[in-house]
Amino acid sequence: MLTHRDLKGSDLAEICCFPQSAEEVFYMFPAASHPLTEQQLAEAAQKRQGSTVVLRDGRIAGYANFFKCVKGEICDLGNVVVNPEFRRKGVASYLIEVMSQKAVEEFQAGRLQASCFNQNTTGLIVYHALGFKPVRLEIRKNPGGFDVMLIHLEKDL
Repeated sequence: MLTHRDLKGSDLAEICCFPQSAEEVFYMFPAASHPLTEQQLAEAAQKRQGSTVVLRDGRIAGYANFFKCVKGEICDLGNVVVNPEFRRKGVASYLIEVMSQKAVEEFQAGRLQASCFNQNTTGLIVYHALGFKPVRLEIRKNPGGFDVMLIHLEKDL
């Protein structure tokens, strides 16, 4: 059974273990370096809003936050990551739906925005299944210095 709650400081060490590679850290948090540290995650959480963890049977199964919200307009989803033990089990969909509800209830947002790198096929499939549509493309550099495409997506709430 999936539930959710606000992030606690004691959650940070476990969440830092979710990205399994430099590539996954980049997908989750492009400004961070690999390996992801509690300090990097804590600093980001302090600057962001709505930091939320999903729990499955009392264990942390996922994490996300909003890196920007404009009350009455839009929230931008960030730092979305799922515990490797719980991937492909509905956690990402549940987490994004919870964040959608928070955007409406706490910020009266009419839209939710997410960004996903072109190589993150699993993430793109989840966002598509949840009704997100691509609205803009942006060329970025990955940690190896190669060009990748960041796909900005939006969903009406």
